[in-house]
Amino acid sequence: MNRIFGKQKVEAPPPTLGDATGRIDASVGRLDEKIAKLEGELRRYKEQMKTAKGSAQASIKKRAMQTLKQKKMYEQQRDQMAAQSFNVDQTRFALDMVQDQQVAVQAMKAAASSLKVQTLSFFEEI
Repeated sequence: MNRIFGKQKVEAPPPTLGDATGRIDASVGRLDEKIAKLEGELRRYKEQMKTAKGSAQASIKKRAMQTLKQKKMYEQQRDQMAAQSFNVDQTRFALDMVQDQQVAVQAMKAAASSLKVQTLSFFEEI
């Protein structure tokens, strides 16, 4: 029968909030490295422009402008990823708060039932 219909695929479990945070933080780190590399290139172009003249200076300026645009694009991506990371952290915080509240409610229910039993036993003794 499996030859005709095939086997059911085993689905991977959905990613956890910790997994998402780790991946986003790794992406932010890679973007930071790229930005630092581009900043180094911009410093190098700035030094070259001090000594260059004429068409050489224009071509260096053109490359510097392209590098600057690329750097700004990476910075925007990094900011978006940082915002996503913040949202995931907020979600994790809210989830932890809900779980803590559930534990507190269970503890209060257990304490209330224990108090009820003790109160009944006290009044039975009287």
